[in-house]
Amino acid sequence: MKTKNLLFIAPITIVTGIILAYLFLFKDKIEEDSSGHYLPTYNTMEIVTTDDLDKKITGFIFPKTSVTVRLEVSGKIDADNRSLNMGTTFKKNEVLIKVDREEILLKILSHRSKLKEMVGKSLPQIEAKFSSKYTAWNRFYNGISRLSFLPEIPPIKDEKLESLLIEKGVISYYYTTKGLEREAERYIFLAPFNGKIIESKIQPGKIVHKGLPILTLAANDGNEIQANIPINELSPFKKSDAVYYINQQNTISKGQFLRSIPILSDSSTVRVIFSMDRFPSSYSSSTIQIAVAKPNKNQGIAIPKSAVKNDSIEILTENKVLKIAVKTGATKNDSVFVQGIPNHSYLILPHK
Repeated sequence: MKTKNLLFIAPITIVTGIILAYLFLFKDKIEEDSSGHYLPTYNTMEIVTTDDLDKKITGFIFPKTSVTVRLEVSGKIDADNRSLNMGTTFKKNEVLIKVDREEILLKILSHRSKLKEMVGKSLPQIEAKFSSKYTAWNRFYNGISRLSFLPEIPPIKDEKLESLLIEKGVISYYYTTKGLEREAERYIFLAPFNGKIIESKIQPGKIVHKGLPILTLAANDGNEIQANIPINELSPFKKSDAVYYINQQNTISKGQFLRSIPILSDSSTVRVIFSMDRFPSSYSSSTIQIAVAKPNKNQGIAIPKSAVKNDSIEILTENKVLKIAVKTGATKNDSVFVQGIPNHSYLILPHK
């Protein structure tokens, strides 16, 4: 019985000894994770790119397309008008502003009724003297409604018919009524594009005055950045492949040089317009820092030569080892400049 026990215990003792020896010999290469499992450890270095941006200036953010709204009439905005607060969005051809137009609408209704009466009284003479024209004029008469825009007046090519209609006052009254209809349209302002209100000086129920600016609208077609730059500092921004927009040392977008405009009051400075690839919805300031890349930005990141094997490196991410290809460049002492390493990744270095 004792012999059997010894035979059973011996393999366990040997296995336990091997595990203890492994732990002792390689204790500097293992670590315990949060779940209690043991993982290999690596000699790593975090990749953090240095500030490779230069020539920072302040730019102002403007919508690419904007319109200042001025009405052609004076009056009171309807109390039930839509919101005109800054930031309100709208779609093309939606009614943005309705000015009270009760007086002119009553006048139009009266004119339409009067015109229909005048045409009706002229129809018997048109039928008797210009029978071939009667059908068109009878259709015109039936198309006149107090609640609808006037139909187009039939073409008048016969001088005698024209004289009759002038005598009856039909022609002049027709164009007077059409003029009132056009005038009434000025009391309503339709949105010229999809966009939002970026400046507002009015609200429903308030009085507006003809010709004064009351709203500024911006289209949903992006933004441009404007900056005043001394002419002797313009070249890097103009020649750079891209400019970068920075907020608290973080690059939030990029763009390109578009054009420059002379400033008449200062011949040593130009106003420069830049594009912006995207505009972060969380960014609320009207100004932003603009920068260009330093000339040596393409040199890459310096890492130990020993970390590069066959133009590839290993990085540690989420407890996994990934092998990625890199482009190597110039060397300096024991370092080599490489491109293609993700920022804030952990480069695995060979154990010394």
